[in-house]
Amino acid sequence: MAGNTPERATGALASLVSQSALAQGPLLVRKPIVSIGQGAQNDIALDDDTVSTRHAQLELAAGAWKLTDLSSKNGTYVDGARLEPNTATAVPDGASLRIGAVKLQFQAHPEADVEAARADYTPPKVKKPLAERSRPRLPVWLLFLIVIIIAMVLLLVLNLGGGTQAVSADFNTPSFEQLEWLNLLAA
Repeated sequence: MAGNTPERATGALASLVSQSALAQGPLLVRKPIVSIGQGAQNDIALDDDTVSTRHAQLELAAGAWKLTDLSSKNGTYVDGARLEPNTATAVPDGASLRIGAVKLQFQAHPEADVEAARADYTPPKVKKPLAERSRPRLPVWLLFLIVIIIAMVLLLVLNLGGGTQAVSADFNTPSFEQLEWLNLLAA
């Protein structure tokens, strides 16, 4: 593309042009590090089932663009060669990229102000994975079971240990104390 096209005039560092006939225009790369994947949490979101949630990362480092596959299911390709997972690979201007089944052409914008983009760049906050959280969590079903056991123990203690009256095995058989009252009434 020529240097005066609208996408180059926007201050983008690079662009990814879809090779699909249904493409709506180039995807602009405005930051020196961008995440590519399916979903709005990515800098470049590709709505395609073959694209992983966090599929790849494109980075401008030491004046050269590098693409890293983030262990995606369907792979990342540069000029037909599949990238090794988690290994940064150089991306030349005009390279053909494939993210899952999505075909893109990479176009660097050498006239872009890289230093201004670096100054404006703020790395995203990384959420701590569930496995690394420091506070252990008790499963809800276990908490529920503990409450039931405590309630049963309390009921047993209150019913058995609370009175001085003897408990008979058969409800039709009177206890010793009941027999004494009957004797007193009969006398």
